[in-house]
Amino acid sequence: MSTHLPLHSYPQAEQHGRMDVPQGGQSHPSRPVSDTSIFSEKQAATLREHSQMPTAENNTVASSSAENGTIDRTLEPNPVARGRTWLMPYAAEFLGVMVFVMFGCGANCQVNLTRNPTTSPGFQAGSWTSLSLGWGAGLAVAVWVSGGHVNPAVTLAMAIFRGFPWRKVPGFWLCQLLGGICGAGMVYGNYLRAIDINEGGRDVRTLATAGYFGTIPVSYLTNSECFVSEFIGTALLVLSLFALLDKSKNNWHSGEVAVGIFVMFTGIAAAVGAQTSFAYNPARDLGPRMFTAMVGYGRQVFTFRSWYWLYAPIIGDFLGGIVGAAIYDIFLFKDKSNVVNKLLQWRQRRQTGTLASRGKATESV
Repeated sequence: MSTHLPLHSYPQAEQHGRMDVPQGGQSHPSRPVSDTSIFSEKQAATLREHSQMPTAENNTVASSSAENGTIDRTLEPNPVARGRTWLMPYAAEFLGVMVFVMFGCGANCQVNLTRNPTTSPGFQAGSWTSLSLGWGAGLAVAVWVSGGHVNPAVTLAMAIFRGFPWRKVPGFWLCQLLGGICGAGMVYGNYLRAIDINEGGRDVRTLATAGYFGTIPVSYLTNSECFVSEFIGTALLVLSLFALLDKSKNNWHSGEVAVGIFVMFTGIAAAVGAQTSFAYNPARDLGPRMFTAMVGYGRQVFTFRSWYWLYAPIIGDFLGGIVGAAIYDIFLFKDKSNVVNKLLQWRQRRQTGTLASRGKATESV
């Protein structure tokens, strides 16, 4: 959900320096122990040992060198460490979406399943407000834990407008989708008994409880209105996120960004989310939807309302994210890397190339 916050990584091999660690008696000159007649043999041996130890000054230098990233080449990352460093961003997306879905779908299940007196602890555990807070807290914690995008629509917007590497986009999308599947599985296992009771048995699965995982819109909306609702919500989400991460306006620490995301997403969910159950995130909807299809809900979760899952939570969210990011870049983003400058530079390069090709053609004639 956010621009990818920097993850700690090992220094590259070419950046490694040599840290000169004091070695034995060469570390510093010490007072020679030439006359040991006044000491016992044990005391003399102890004194010689201490005379070969590094001084506090040398230890300070070594510590400072380590802090500056100059470490001994013997400590250079091994293949396992390098592989772990490569894997970290992808693992962050997987875990981020999984945490997000566990909070959000967990809130859905708790609020809705406790409406039935049979599966209620004696009261209804929550309302639309607590449900919105659950999703908002889930996104904040997910970003806090992972420092990742936690949303395929955000990943696409970052690739288009913020220079995120395109080669990483497919891997991020896959990990986000798998995180959504696993997060839904965790929640489903936790509420399995209550779902069975509400559905009337283990072999009965309907859209009534499928909507606790994948989104189900209200019946009075047309298909085009569902698309527009998801489009608007995701555009508002990405526009707000780009504003939050704009360093020309804010200088947030990672924890403060998470708090801002909590306020932002909770507000959007409470304001415009009720009609479609606010996906605003393709992985948050498709992942849990795929999981429900695997555990007995079948094809109905996909064929519902003429393939609703495709045109609203997928296409609507991707397009909404792009438009929200474009609006912020065109009208509010002051950095030179904004999309307007990029388009002007591209046009200038194209004109320069055209003029150059015409000049070569004239010379050949």
